[in-house]
Parts: sequence; structure tokens; C-alpha cells
Amino acid sequence: MAIFEYYIPKLMIALAAGFLVYCVILWPGVAEWLQQENKSVLFDDVMKMDHLYIEESREFLGLLICLAVLVFYFLRSLRKKPV
Repeated sequence: MAIFEYYIPKLMIALAAGFLVYCVILWPGVAEWLQQENKSVLFDDVMKMDHLYIEESREFLGLLICLAVLVFYFLRSLRKKPV
């Protein structure tokens, strides 16, 4: 949709709401990761998952990236196109 600059604002808002709901669901795992002494465990070994909070934190960060891109394109869709 971004290639053709065809944006559906209602769909983008619905996706953003879904991402935010899923972020709220994953927040306990992120909070547990933030309480750990060694925060680098999230990025140490990509395939290693010793604790559930590692996967939840990675999912949370991925959702934040998706949300940031979605907001960027939503704001871009609001701009007036020059004639």
C-alpha cells in the first residue's frame, strides 16, 4: 500500500489499536525483563530462550517497531498532496 501511496486510515487505526492491545498483554514480560540485572540477555543469543520474558520482550519490541512504522505512514497519509 505504501508503494502506491494508497492508505486506508480506518484500517491503520484498527491495526494500531490491535498492536497496542497486544503490547499491553506482553507488558508483564517486559517488566520482568526490566527488573533483571543482566538486560543484555535479550540480545545475547537469538535462538536461545531460557525464560518466557525474553520472548515476550522481543515480541514487544517488534510490535513497537511495527507501531512506529504504522504511525509514520498514517501521518504521511494525512499530508495534502501537491497538485
